[in-house]
Amino acid sequence: MSTARAAMAVAPIVLRAWGREIAAVFGARERTVMLACVALFMGAGLSGALLAWLFGMLPGDTTAIPGPVRYGLLRMVLASTVLSSALLMIVFCLLAPQRTTLAALIELLPVTRAGAVAGLNLPLVGLSFLLALTFSAPSFVMVAQLLGSAAMVVFGIVMFAVLVALVKVMTFSLFMITFEVGRRFVRLPSQYALTVAAVFSCGCVVALSAHDLWPTPELLTGQTTAWWHAWTPSGSFALTLATAANLANLPMTPIAAVAGWTGAVVALFLLAGQLLRTEHVSPSIRLLVGMPVPRTRLAAQAWFEALILLRTPQFSIMTVLIVAITVAVALWVPGQDDSALFDAVLGALVMAPMLVCMQSVGLTLRTHWLARHLLATSNSWALPKALGTLVASAPVSILVLLILGVSGLLGMDQVPTMGAGALAAWGAALLGGALVPYSEAQPLSAGLTGFTVMILFLGVAGGLEWFLDGISLINVPLASLLALGVFVLGYALVVRRVADDDTSRI
Repeated sequence: MSTARAAMAVAPIVLRAWGREIAAVFGARERTVMLACVALFMGAGLSGALLAWLFGMLPGDTTAIPGPVRYGLLRMVLASTVLSSALLMIVFCLLAPQRTTLAALIELLPVTRAGAVAGLNLPLVGLSFLLALTFSAPSFVMVAQLLGSAAMVVFGIVMFAVLVALVKVMTFSLFMITFEVGRRFVRLPSQYALTVAAVFSCGCVVALSAHDLWPTPELLTGQTTAWWHAWTPSGSFALTLATAANLANLPMTPIAAVAGWTGAVVALFLLAGQLLRTEHVSPSIRLLVGMPVPRTRLAAQAWFEALILLRTPQFSIMTVLIVAITVAVALWVPGQDDSALFDAVLGALVMAPMLVCMQSVGLTLRTHWLARHLLATSNSWALPKALGTLVASAPVSILVLLILGVSGLLGMDQVPTMGAGALAAWGAALLGGALVPYSEAQPLSAGLTGFTVMILFLGVAGGLEWFLDGISLINVPLASLLALGVFVLGYALVVRRVADDDTSRI
């Protein structure tokens, strides 16, 4: 069976297995789960439209800007899209379970290894692709403005989507190849191999997009004097669009660069398919061994929930990466930077530890019945889980805030905004993790959980900010705190809907 046919045969199995597990959790039908997914994707589209409306307009008439300058701006916009899409894919790869029973079963079937890898991860990459398009909606609006022609919009849509898709597959392949090489040939423990894979993949993407991302005078005048200026992914696609839109008389032909990147991505993916194995099981990390357990029941349950989250490899690795990136940003960018993009990056660093809490509900889903039978109360895990995840993740966000504050990148007047945004992210992670629980047995679960959390956060927090702006009461901390209230209320309602007795899922 060919790779493409195998992938198309395996991917529906992944979707069906995930749908049946979620239906069992909520006591619902598979059709209801699929309708909920359709509603989620519609929400993603609305969130993207809202982001495009809020942040996606360049000031003034872009057609009056000289063509070479518009080409330079186009390269900047596409480079930022490449970087954000790659980072999102790295996060999805870190959160995904490294071994599932479904993967082990499919390897026994008569399908190629590359086909099995493609089928198992196609839904995950597809979800990351859709979420990246949602995040990149403002960038696409800027691209349409810079092209300046209605006839170029359709071509711009196709090229924009192709670029994001290539970046997703390239990042996924780099991550998996590096992980397998580190684990199997260098003999690194799994958590170290995951960290190395994340750092290496991120470094490669930054190296490929850094020159096109920073607004140097050479870039803003559209000069392409060196071959590597146009043979990066963002540079080659920007050159293709600029040539089609007649923005500048450029001597280089971009078709070879685009075709070369496409072929390189396909080769990387085939290599990843040959290297990947499923015999690996991610061990937990032994943190806080020997610490005394609190004596009161609520405190003991919260400590248990915090310890489970802290000992997951994903949480530990994300914590190390977030702190390392924060220190790098503090050392790299001296002084205060008031740009909206830079403030958004700092906010993302503060909120990221809170978002990892999305895994917490799924990690203990199969043992919830113990608390019910021991304590004779339904859903007794809900409040301790909320407290435990906050205790585990809040110190990391506070550490990030301290690093940014000491470095001068964050003023005291920004702390309430950043803190409220982090709390809203924590509420979204709780609600999203309860709506679509993470499962170590389902390769699709991490992607859909993360997708749900981000759409909830963007839709509710962004919608409240837009509403407050419409009534002349714009206040970002107020919008975040209102969003937090919505998320906590939704979490309380969802956990009541979860099946009362979970013994069928033991």
